Amino acid sequence: MAGKGGAILAQDSSYPLSAPTSNCLEFHELSGPPLHIERAIFGVDSVGVRDKDLNRFFRRERTQVEEYNQQRLALISRYDDLIRQIKVWNEEQRERWTRYVDASTAMAQEELNNFRLHVDRYSSECGEQKENTRGILQGFQRGARDQVIARIQSILGSLTMPSSVPRLWNVDFDEDQHILIVEIGLPDIVHRPPIKTVLLKSGPVKKPLSQTERKEFIPKVHPAILLRVAFELFRNDVSKTIKLLVLNGWVNFDDPNTGIDTKAYTASLMVEGHQIASLNLGKIDPLAAFQASTENRPAS
Repeated sequence: MAGKGGAILAQDSSYPLSAPTSNCLEFHELSGPPLHIERAIFGVDSVGVRDKDLNRFFRRERTQVEEYNQQRLALISRYDDLIRQIKVWNEEQRERWTRYVDASTAMAQEELNNFRLHVDRYSSECGEQKENTRGILQGFQRGARDQVIARIQSILGSLTMPSSVPRLWNVDFDEDQHILIVEIGLPDIVHRPPIKTVLLKSGPVKKPLSQTERKEFIPKVHPAILLRVAFELFRNDVSKTIKLLVLNGWVNFDDPNTGIDTKAYTASLMVEGHQIASLNLGKIDPLAAFQASTENRPAS
């Protein structure tokens, strides 16, 4: 059960995200600073001092005391007005904060309910996917046609290929002979030849291949793709279900003579697993390896 299917069965099906929570800040009332302003008192220590003499000698001081006390009363009045405003503000803001908390709590509960629905759906779909994958893998091991085709489709769909390679294929499997037949789309490198990137002082520039490069490179493209596909299919066949692989590569192109969309088969490969398993795809010459595999194809 190696490869993508085994990874699906081994993956953790628990929901990867945490449940949403509500975290509303506490409301703190605004309070006014304490105010302590003592009342000024004008007095004398000596007894028997006439009021006339007090007015005569201490009028300025007495006036200052009276003015101070008037300013004190005005300041206390303004302070009391500020305290009343703070009280009103606290009441209004507490009411707004209460509405905010209620709305946030309701929203958090709704999100939590949706989260739980997603968790249940996620767990259910993961379970279904695992059961489906397990059934495909077990059927693949038995050589059941439908499961083999489904498994091969999954492998082909997971391959990383250049964007120029069409994601098109047809798969069939002979249960009696355990022969896998794959017809796969290939890029049109004749009518749409590859280009190369050349680094110039001004930057990278795309240019067509030279005639020598085309003769050397183009014949290797389709063989390289088919060998890579064959290698990946056999690499994922741990149970040795595939006794013989037949790969047929085709190209779609507009025939320059007629302008009609044409499908032409350009490469064919018939190999057994042991012929592919020993290949080092990073070092081989694709055309030479392909020709060697073709010459040594098993007898039908």
